[in-house]
Amino acid sequence: GFFTKKALIMGKIVNYVKGGDYNEINGGVGSFSVIAKPIMKIDGKIVQPNTEGLMTYKIKALTKAGAHGVPVTIEYIKEDGSSESKTYNIVYTVIEPNQNPK
Repeated sequence: GFFTKKALIMGKIVNYVKGGDYNEINGGVGSFSVIAKPIMKIDGKIVQPNTEGLMTYKIKALTKAGAHGVPVTIEYIKEDGSSESKTYNIVYTVIEPNQNPK
């Protein structure tokens, strides 16, 4: 079938990072469908899926301590041929260099 599961999947690798470190955001449609022609938009950049339909983007954490949000939009084609998009705010927290994650 077109999808085995009709759900958007979005995730990040870690919740807490030190300033200047990298975090990775993963996104996909259903069970990472390439048939749905998904694309992910982050920071004005378009991320295309790999051959399994998984989209990965590494973001460099801001250096200021505190919670920061990154808007991520996934666009894809539904089974009926129409297009759909969903936007998520992926939040991560920058900790001080001498601070340990909670």
